[in-house]
Amino acid sequence: MLFRSVTRLLDEVAQLGATFAIDSGRLRISTPKGTLTTDLQRRVVESKDEIMRRLQEVSSAVPAPSSARLDPDPQGDSLPFPLSDLQLGFYIANDSYMEFHVRPHCYFEFDVVDLDPIAYEAAWNKAVRRHRRELCTVTKDVELKLITGDIELRCQLYDLRSLKSEEVAARLLSVRDEMKRQELPVESWPWLDLRISLWNEDGRKMARVHYNHNNFFVDGLGTMQFLHEIDEYYSNPDLSYPPLTLSYRDAVLGLNRVAESELGEAAYSYWISRLPGLPPPPNLPQRLGLNRRCRSLLERREGGLEKPLWDSFKARAAALGITPSNAMIAAYAYVIATWSNSDHFILSQMATRRFAHLHPDLPRMLGNFVSLYPLEVKLNPTAPLAENAKNIQAQVIRDMEHLQVGGMRVLQELNRLKGSFGTAPSPFVVGSGLSIKNYKKSAFTLLETSQTVLDYQFFEPQDGSCLYVWDLLESFFCDGVVPAMWYAFERLLRVLASDHNAWQQTDFDLVNGRDLTARQERNRTAGPVPTSGLHESLSAQAASRSSDAVLISAEGHLSYGVLDAESDALAAELRIRGVKKGDLVPIVMDRDHEVMVAALAILKSGAAYVPIDPGLPRERFALLLDGVGSRVV
Repeated sequence: MLFRSVTRLLDEVAQLGATFAIDSGRLRISTPKGTLTTDLQRRVVESKDEIMRRLQEVSSAVPAPSSARLDPDPQGDSLPFPLSDLQLGFYIANDSYMEFHVRPHCYFEFDVVDLDPIAYEAAWNKAVRRHRRELCTVTKDVELKLITGDIELRCQLYDLRSLKSEEVAARLLSVRDEMKRQELPVESWPWLDLRISLWNEDGRKMARVHYNHNNFFVDGLGTMQFLHEIDEYYSNPDLSYPPLTLSYRDAVLGLNRVAESELGEAAYSYWISRLPGLPPPPNLPQRLGLNRRCRSLLERREGGLEKPLWDSFKARAAALGITPSNAMIAAYAYVIATWSNSDHFILSQMATRRFAHLHPDLPRMLGNFVSLYPLEVKLNPTAPLAENAKNIQAQVIRDMEHLQVGGMRVLQELNRLKGSFGTAPSPFVVGSGLSIKNYKKSAFTLLETSQTVLDYQFFEPQDGSCLYVWDLLESFFCDGVVPAMWYAFERLLRVLASDHNAWQQTDFDLVNGRDLTARQERNRTAGPVPTSGLHESLSAQAASRSSDAVLISAEGHLSYGVLDAESDALAAELRIRGVKKGDLVPIVMDRDHEVMVAALAILKSGAAYVPIDPGLPRERFALLLDGVGSRVV
């Protein structure tokens, strides 16, 4: 039990960006300010001896006592290997049949004064060479293979120094428009796009680095570490980081062995046992009738807390035993709950599987080690925010103890149970980037990722502030919803940062007065309650307009008279088969005029109808049919 508990502790602390070291026989821990709670400090102290023992094992190159350890295998560099967990999800989702499909990438712009393009390109290539055994492409058999041959990057240069400011602005915007939604290759190298624009502005030599990053191959932590390494090489060309011994192939195969181990099987059982009881994702007000099987076009909203406010927010959370990440998730959950009118829903939580205890290279290398897992949020409306945040934190900790199996398997099973093929089981994503030590804030960013309606992430840039972003399909939401949610979220964060009493509140009046008045007006629906059923007015309509069309479809049109007659005949047949008042009768058919006939016939027989999608997975279909308990379908 000690081995497992310390393993979980090390992984949890690694998620916060902390590192351990032994100095003069004493254990020292380095962690971002405000992330180490009192509870984590206690657990570290209690496990000090075991942590020190493991550090000494690593430094002495003693193999860890696990059959799933990650060992370098340079002899296997030429062999193909499977896609990582999220890479598989990305590959499947990039299909026109899938909801919100796109090949994932992120376009950045960084503005720099007095940039030397030749030296900057050299810094990139130095970093690329260090990470050579982490670079791969997708084969025609949908496997990965490490890149061989030339990997040198050539940076495209735009010299705008002779142009007027208006022309410069237009050219810079033109490059942005060309690159920001550019889907990158996965079958060939280079699978990224690096360009530089040069211009003069107010006597300064300006440069803009246009970088389109391929999220298929490198996750957020790896990206920021890579960009920081490049900047370090540029500033100090003689700098050399120690070589990495693991290849990406070694890492992927090692994590697959973890998933197949006893701990992996236990983790899978944990997730599978929880799936049937999970609620659906939040039902935020979205426009009706939009095609969800479309090419995703996310738009970005970003905001932030200045360093003093962010420090105050972290301090108030830490005083209550809440990590900054879980406090940020809790504030977001309150906004989502308000606009979805539900206190119980799931989000897709991003988690990294860079298990430092398996090999010290894992947290430092390129590659996609992120997985998505369903995070259950269950807010108690009568409890203060601090208590609900602690409950979210407890659920996050339980989930983080079961990352040995990739989230793709979990979400596939969730979709099988509760969704249908091609749909996004949980298109609301949340991810903490607070463990990224050297987050580099860009002048402009546009993220494109698949099967996502709203992607919420937050980071701590190098100036010590907090940056939070929503990447979302804003056009899918009803008018005014996103601006109102965004305003409420920003206001709530600032209240929590500035007032310690706010953490004990149960209600925050997140909906502004104008929206609340409009909502109350729409809900004033009091009036006489009709005593007749849906089907009872059909006979009157059939008598007065028998030949008029009640339904027009690809199969033709259906008149009131025919609908009334056909539903009467079917209702009589149902009564003969024993259907009576109060019974439930399933309707299992594709949408067309027969569905309307069947529904009205069931109502005329005194029963209630239960529509069931015939395209559901077999197990889900059988479960629903069994729940209805009808002898007639």
